[in-house]
Amino acid sequence: MSRASVLRSAVLAASVVLAVTGCSLKSPSSSSDSAADDFPQRAIHLQSVVPAGSVFDVYARALADASASCKCFDQPVVVDDLAGSGSPGVVQVLSAANDGYTMGIASMSHLLAQPVLNPGLPYKNANDYEPVMDAVSVYDSLAVPANSPYKSIEDLVAAGKANPGKIRYGAGGGLGSLPQLVMVQLEQATGAKYTVVPFASSALGIAALLGGQIDAIVATTADLSQHAKAGTMRVLGTFAPERDTGFDNVPTFKEKGIDVTLSSFYILFAPKGTPAAIVDKLYQGFKKASETPTFKAFADKSGYKVLDLKDPAATRTMLLERGQQVEKLLTDLNLAGSAKK
Repeated sequence: MSRASVLRSAVLAASVVLAVTGCSLKSPSSSSDSAADDFPQRAIHLQSVVPAGSVFDVYARALADASASCKCFDQPVVVDDLAGSGSPGVVQVLSAANDGYTMGIASMSHLLAQPVLNPGLPYKNANDYEPVMDAVSVYDSLAVPANSPYKSIEDLVAAGKANPGKIRYGAGGGLGSLPQLVMVQLEQATGAKYTVVPFASSALGIAALLGGQIDAIVATTADLSQHAKAGTMRVLGTFAPERDTGFDNVPTFKEKGIDVTLSSFYILFAPKGTPAAIVDKLYQGFKKASETPTFKAFADKSGYKVLDLKDPAATRTMLLERGQQVEKLLTDLNLAGSAKK
């Protein structure tokens, strides 16, 4: 038999074996596409990088409920609260299998500021994970204990000028977090000076405020509302461009002639290497959940603003651009690398 005949016989035999066994030759990409077609086959775990009771936890559970109500996935979304707060939580998410069944929710502080503050972290920017969607933005407000001598924004600014550094304020999320960045802008705009006391979470900062260990706190509406309603703290002003629906009677700093606004945002992300087709399925499902009337009502009540829900590629571009801005700001403040100093 000629060599050509042998080759044809071998190909024919291989074809018969594949047909009988139901096997097929697939490229790696087609295998990934097949996995995405079947995704999800079990529960999706959405991990909050801040412990239970935080605004991240509350948001994640509302999103999971919305996902169930709109049947965005054929499987449930389970919220896990990680023991490590902030960047340790991000690292834990990124260490999970990149199969789409584990993803995280984190803020600008966790994803953009922490790598600048701590260059030893195993992630540097949005190319080290798979962004899924920009979810919501949030503005902070400034509050003091109910028995504080500071009754208004003007009082706090005057005191910060008269006694530079005496007023100690809590910043949940630690150094480089949104609360600290917005207070630095307040200092620059007014000439006042305050002392930051970093906390791993806003809940810990609020406990310190109510315990008399600090003089003020910068946190979100969701963090402050129950304490303000209970009469244990007074919200002096909000850093939003317009009054917060949760604090209609609280002025913005802008109203008082202090043009300081700064928003943070929550990002859904997955471990690096999660197949693009699965990332897109996650995006489509959580986008649909975020657009439900129930979730939008929750967001309005809690002081969140649902964003334009950028797709994964656009979210990555936005994170890379904002990351450069945050790095410059922290470098200018001499905070870059400060977590390792």
